[in-house]
Amino acid sequence: MGGSTNGTPIGTPGAFTFDPGTATDVRGYLYGLNTSTPSNLVNATGAGSTAAVTIVPLDVGDNILAVRIIGQGGNLGPIQTYDVITGHSTTGSALLYHIGMDEGTGRVMNDDVGDHTTTAVGSTTWTTGHTTATTDHAVHFASSPGGYMSTADPTVDTLGGFTVSAWVKLDDTTAAYHIVSQDGAQGGAGYYLESTAGTAPRWEFSVPWADGLNPTTVHATSNAAATVGAWTHLVGVYCNDVSCLLPSDPASGVAGRVYLYVNDVLQSASAADNFPWSAMGAMQIGRGSVRTSATSALPNYTNLLNGAVDDVSVYWGDPCPPPTAASTNCTGIG
Repeated sequence: MGGSTNGTPIGTPGAFTFDPGTATDVRGYLYGLNTSTPSNLVNATGAGSTAAVTIVPLDVGDNILAVRIIGQGGNLGPIQTYDVITGHSTTGSALLYHIGMDEGTGRVMNDDVGDHTTTAVGSTTWTTGHTTATTDHAVHFASSPGGYMSTADPTVDTLGGFTVSAWVKLDDTTAAYHIVSQDGAQGGAGYYLESTAGTAPRWEFSVPWADGLNPTTVHATSNAAATVGAWTHLVGVYCNDVSCLLPSDPASGVAGRVYLYVNDVLQSASAADNFPWSAMGAMQIGRGSVRTSATSALPNYTNLLNGAVDDVSVYWGDPCPPPTAASTNCTGIG
């Protein structure tokens, strides 16, 4: 396998078929985007031992699809690569990932957009979703002994503009909780959609300026306290478009701004992000990795959620109106 394809906007699902060539002892294929260690498994089918997958590229420009054969006995073949080249979205944003959590049974949730299967682990249970309809389901997380959900690979490249949204219902605010995050390589994360604790708990969208040990982290914070026992819609945005910057930002070298919407309403506190970087690990729901010491585990998951989550979405770019628009409400997301 090798070569390239181009011409489609980012966020466009692509259909790929893996073929073993002359190999015969084929169980399936391991594949992944922009990684040297592909880990997504798809089983081979039929007499030709082929496999079909749908993949949504994460980056504008060149995305490297890596694939290798896994044999019946578990032996791994050499990694082959394929260039998947995309252009800019014509709308300023593109949906890369969405799970509605409406399976209502089991521990595996399907991504409606791409191929990022999301698996629940530990103390998680099904509950009623944010619409309260009988067909709407959500996942409840208990921080002790600990439950979470994760993908096998990243759902967005955090170097460019991106947006993360989720419905959440907290059980309490006695502790801080990570709701959605994406792992870095050195024990940190590219972002945290989260809630804080204490006498004045808040919703936050937090973006570290680097991976690893105790990085500077900027926060967009909710105007009002985080609520307990009520479904709340959160949208965190890192926008690197000029329409999102304050008049003084370009002169200060600001690369972008971090914004938070609560129940569709833009919150007043935004934060300048001077140092965007690529967190290209797995996405986590119900936990986040924070490296607090040189001896911390890698990754070091903390602040496991007590509460429920529904309808998680990830976008390339910013689907919300610019902060300078006449109406800044962000509707129809997630």
